[in-house]
Amino acid sequence: MKSTIIALAMLLLSSVSFAGPRYVGNGGDTHSLQFLVYAEKLKEYLQYSNIEGLNVNLLRDSIASTKVESTNQMLVLNGIPKDAINYPAEKRIIFNSDRWVGFTEDEKLSLVLHEYLGLIGLEDAKYTYSKLILKDMTTVQRIRNGSDSMWQICQDDTLVVNLYEHRAEVESTPTGAIQHRATNITLIYGGWVLVGELRDASTGNVTLRHANGSYSGQVSINSNGRLTLAGTLKLAGYEEQLNMTLLCAEKFRR
Repeated sequence: MKSTIIALAMLLLSSVSFAGPRYVGNGGDTHSLQFLVYAEKLKEYLQYSNIEGLNVNLLRDSIASTKVESTNQMLVLNGIPKDAINYPAEKRIIFNSDRWVGFTEDEKLSLVLHEYLGLIGLEDAKYTYSKLILKDMTTVQRIRNGSDSMWQICQDDTLVVNLYEHRAEVESTPTGAIQHRATNITLIYGGWVLVGELRDASTGNVTLRHANGSYSGQVSINSNGRLTLAGTLKLAGYEEQLNMTLLCAEKFRR
């Protein structure tokens, strides 16, 4: 079954009619997948942002419509070495993978944000706007998500799943308030980014969607650092039954 998935991924990556403009460069390399995971995390926070002058919808649209690729070649813009370069007219970001692997988590997030802001004309060389938004995101995380949120990245050699568990809304009932929880799920497969949510459980049926792609089936988040998927993956007319377990790495717990 895994060989079938790999063949399908290669077909999708080489197709000019590929649904959804985002893709991972260099045959689906891990660095570009990581870049997209950070972009999805940024989108989660943007709904709470109150930075003056920031068009949240425009930034979210830029994240959703931009092509991302990595390279191990040096990037130079106007004679100056760069970690990454964005091309607004092409809706494209290219970044240096050798530099990326040496960055801290905060530096990676800052770079991702800086490049997407550049695409919408809101960034400067001193990262002034990025610092404002990152500070706002830190405040949002502290207030909105409490001290018990958790971020995990699960992957094998064909796909990556980003999990972010956090507090959701508080429901008032006759017997008292109920604190709900939600796990945001982002499945990245080749150039496809499918999103959905699991509520008040570590196991359940979910539907993850984006454009003409979807995953429908069971997701089981195990306490032993594994994620199990058992369902149907549909990508622009292609269909595959998944029954697989991914290894997870915890990125943070607060």
